[in-house]
Amino acid sequence: MQGSQIFCNGTGYILDHLNKYDEALKAYDKAIEINPPDSVSWYNKGVVLDELGKYDEAIKAYDKAIKINPPDSVSWYNKGVNLQILNRHEEAITALNKSIGLDPKYPYGWLNKGFSLVELKKPNEAIRAFDNAIELDPQNAYAWDGKGFALNRLGKYDEAIRAFDKVTYFSL
Repeated sequence: MQGSQIFCNGTGYILDHLNKYDEALKAYDKAIEINPPDSVSWYNKGVVLDELGKYDEAIKAYDKAIKINPPDSVSWYNKGVNLQILNRHEEAITALNKSIGLDPKYPYGWLNKGFSLVELKKPNEAIRAFDNAIELDPQNAYAWDGKGFALNRLGKYDEAIRAFDKVTYFSL
């Protein structure tokens, strides 16, 4: 049975990369049918649902992956990003905090937390999150841009310009 499940998961992966999302979903559903407690199949299904813009369904798939494998920082991260897309920023921060707690060296967890904090009008906290992302990845133009935006919100225009200058430098 496990070999069939691996085959279906691999097939889904290839179909996803060929942008054959409906077929990829069928392959992941088959893998899940064969082995329901496989967190990888649930995660992969979530990725395809993301690509299809089915964010609520993707969150449910990530929740299944997390229930099976709670220390899966990537599922927590992707759940957080989907919640951001749906403008559910408080929930996004909760998921991103879980991801960061599991993998504090992943700059995109900090980056996306910063974006949600900006949306919640918490620029000081956002700057701290962007600074963490920058510390981990000093050339991350998105982190510098987010920091510049948050500094601008605080009226710290000179600092914002210096951050935006980094965006231009690292974007070239």
